Amino acid sequence: MKRIVFNIALLSAFSTVIAQNAADTTNVASATDTTIKRNIEVVREYTPVIKEAGKINTMPELKDVNTKKIEIDYKVWTSTFKPKTDIIPSLDYALASQEHNEYSREGFLRLGGGNYKSFLGELYTPIYRSELSLLDFYLKHNSSFGDITLKKDNYSAISNDVLSKGLYNDNKARISFLRSIKIREISSYGEFGYNRFNNYGLNNDLIKFSEANKDKEEPKYENDNQKNSHLTAAFNFRFRSKDYISQWKYDLQTNWRLLKTYYDVAENTIYTDLAASYRMPESILSLKLQMYNVFMSTPKDSIPYNFKNADNFNNFTVIKFNPYYTFVNEIGRLNLGLKASFGINQGRKIAFSPDITGQVRVIDNIWYVYAGVTGDYKVNTLRSLENIYISPDARPEDTYIPLDIFLGTKLNIAKSVNADIHVGYKIINNQYFFVNKKDSTGMKNTFDVVYDKNIGQFNCGAAVNYNFREKVDFSFKIGYNKWSLEKQEEAWLMPSAQIGLGISYIPTDYLRFNINYDLEAGRKALLGKDKDKNAIVADLENVNDISLGANYKLMSFLDVFVRFNNILNKRSEVWYGYPSQGFNFLLGLTLTF
Repeated sequence: MKRIVFNIALLSAFSTVIAQNAADTTNVASATDTTIKRNIEVVREYTPVIKEAGKINTMPELKDVNTKKIEIDYKVWTSTFKPKTDIIPSLDYALASQEHNEYSREGFLRLGGGNYKSFLGELYTPIYRSELSLLDFYLKHNSSFGDITLKKDNYSAISNDVLSKGLYNDNKARISFLRSIKIREISSYGEFGYNRFNNYGLNNDLIKFSEANKDKEEPKYENDNQKNSHLTAAFNFRFRSKDYISQWKYDLQTNWRLLKTYYDVAENTIYTDLAASYRMPESILSLKLQMYNVFMSTPKDSIPYNFKNADNFNNFTVIKFNPYYTFVNEIGRLNLGLKASFGINQGRKIAFSPDITGQVRVIDNIWYVYAGVTGDYKVNTLRSLENIYISPDARPEDTYIPLDIFLGTKLNIAKSVNADIHVGYKIINNQYFFVNKKDSTGMKNTFDVVYDKNIGQFNCGAAVNYNFREKVDFSFKIGYNKWSLEKQEEAWLMPSAQIGLGISYIPTDYLRFNINYDLEAGRKALLGKDKDKNAIVADLENVNDISLGANYKLMSFLDVFVRFNNILNKRSEVWYGYPSQGFNFLLGLTLTF
């Protein structure tokens, strides 16, 4: 009776408030050899993942513990800088998770909103479903129309606090098809996205406006002339064997991706990925082949940007070739391979790097040691960039990593504690950094890229996860980076240290809480050069973000959730001149069906 009364009261309170920014939702696809089934968990964010399906055809699977090293993410972990959006992977459309999820149903609808005039809407539903086929649809809207405060204490160029329009309006739609044919599988999807936003950061027009209104407290700057948008589209086709057929296993994908900007810069990428393996009793021979065909177009009328002199806007092709041989026995695993890339009309014509990785089972299922000497060639596209505020006439070159050395260890203690620690060193050619751009338009709120041709990067990291009786889950991660640069004075806008802490608590089957803390430190911005050509450097304030969330199951088909972001109300910057939203909240409901 008490719970019924509480539910009625909570629904009444909810009818007066609606919320914001992305509480986490995950759409996890699930499949067996004969049945197609998709589970939807409505607590975490929608992120399709892929896992290999179960049974073996001809010989025992060469099982392995995942001891891949921790990768340091140079993007801010916190979500306070704009409404948090999921990134739907361009490849690897979701296929198999056989884990039972008590909260899962066939589809869901989520609605929410909050301060900063923020709104969230999500819909996932199967259109057609049988034992062997699945056709489904996903739709998401995530927006914020509120003003962002640029504090005069943070920027010497403005004479007063200024309210700048911080529009962010992100929309995605995706339709997907999956067909299981015994232990083979065909899947495809088509997606469309439209992201409209304002370049609300510091610029010359805003500086002049601030000077003209310096006697007013927090004047509002109508920056409608700073509109921008990204239109995206993609189509993917995939054919794979879910398991070894005789001694062969294969996975073929081809993908077309489009990004078109407000200034009519268009990037079309045709990406093909082939992976094949031939298995022997204690070894595997494998090959990975990737091909990027990128077609660029720029507007005929280039005012106010001169695209005729812009770098790296040519059509080009990159082919990546990675053969490797894997030895497996009761002691461990060793991969011996080579990575090669061949560029046509861009970047390096030929690039090589080793691909040698291995692991040793010190204590089976408890302690593993892993190491590697490898490298990579990264094809940088506009769609893959993390900075949406890059200048329309800027596009980064590809990045070559001839050597990536790492050593790490993984521990599993009492099935409840997992720890992973690693240290490494990279040699990087053509690493790009974002810097504030000053050009003929006088704008400061767009970014250019600068390079350092040959640099060294020391990195180390650790991650710990602890689960207590399926009630409390604790996770902690830390990363540290030290750069050895030749041309640039600093690794602009890159953090030297990152910390992430997350705790979730499930006191009952109906209620769960989570709290997260994120720190980024040591970031510096390049603002230009003085008359002696010395760098003008700005130290960015450390990111300190605390968020708190809760999810309550009112009924078997209805959840309500609330999330408070940036509780400390810090005006941190992910890019110089682009402060985050202050304290913001999210309140919404999820209906599963």
